[in-house]
Amino acid sequence: MYFIIILSIISGITALSYNLPKFCPNATWYENSTIFPSGSTNDYNAFGLFINTNNTIYINSQSDGKVIMWLRGAVTPTNTIFSNLVYAFSIFITETGIIYADQGNDHQVMKAVINSSNETVVMNTTAPCTGLFIDTNNVLYCSMYSSNRVIANSLNNISSTVNTVAGNGYQDSNSMTLSGPHGIFVDGNFRLYVADCNNNRIQRFDSGSLNGTTIVKNGSSTTVSLDQPTGIVLDADGNLFIADRGGNRIVRFEYNGTLLCIIGCTVNTILKYPETMSFDSNGNIYVTGRENKGIQKFALATNSCNTPSITTILQSSTVPTNIQTTITNQSYHSTEIMQSSLFVTTIQVTAPTLLFIAPTCSNQTYIGIH
Repeated sequence: MYFIIILSIISGITALSYNLPKFCPNATWYENSTIFPSGSTNDYNAFGLFINTNNTIYINSQSDGKVIMWLRGAVTPTNTIFSNLVYAFSIFITETGIIYADQGNDHQVMKAVINSSNETVVMNTTAPCTGLFIDTNNVLYCSMYSSNRVIANSLNNISSTVNTVAGNGYQDSNSMTLSGPHGIFVDGNFRLYVADCNNNRIQRFDSGSLNGTTIVKNGSSTTVSLDQPTGIVLDADGNLFIADRGGNRIVRFEYNGTLLCIIGCTVNTILKYPETMSFDSNGNIYVTGRENKGIQKFALATNSCNTPSITTILQSSTVPTNIQTTITNQSYHSTEIMQSSLFVTTIQVTAPTLLFIAPTCSNQTYIGIH
């Protein structure tokens, strides 16, 4: 049984366009993947991948020079966007459906809207963007593999001068430098995570700081090590999911410091040079790779845990008070304190419960299922 709890009558709501699933501690994924689109024989040569909260799938096809889009459940492409992307690596789609794409060898980031022929340059770069991200302040980030840095520019006030937010252009492995950065992710506290590919590590940069902290590196685990990490996403609890290209696998780094292999752990031919990954709203993992003709989908093994499955959809940084959320049923109990955050949550209830939707009064401190 599923319930949707929507808390929306609070000012300052910022909708996320991507999925932040919340997994039970022992969640697993089936290692036998399916290919999307089903039965695909097209060599899209896709690097960039994005799945929005409606489960619309976008890839940038280097073979076609376009961004290709499939609506939920579609087998054939629903639409194509852009006309001539040159060796594009990355894409990002906003909640309102605006598509941002790396223009590869032209060293630009382009903006387009579905069913419109207008394509606009929103950022000039010094190298292709191997990663794109837009945070909740509408700031666009671009990681540049060959320039060894990450730059950013506000889309609210586009400037010809971009800001360097990570790396200094020199290829090195100290806290101020990067070597071949790929995927990037910005969390709700505006902390920037970078897949520092050639240094085999994940770096985190706090907002306004160029001094990075190594979150994951070789030696973080006695059984799993990073080998050219390229894609990175977070879940609702802040766990990192990493596409490890050199290791042909997907690994999970939990906030408690545990590094686990979750896909490609026993047979490293399941994935072939994975580049990017994305969650759908059900927690399934989609992966693009250099030698894949389509997109590999790894389904969440939902029978591997008996706790609720929760997907976070909305987030806000302006709620004035802490909110204590308590979820209780016969097999699961959880209490969380969320500071300056707002969530729309899908809850799979595994035992009979009584549901109520709490009022949105500013002095209300308890919201949950009782």
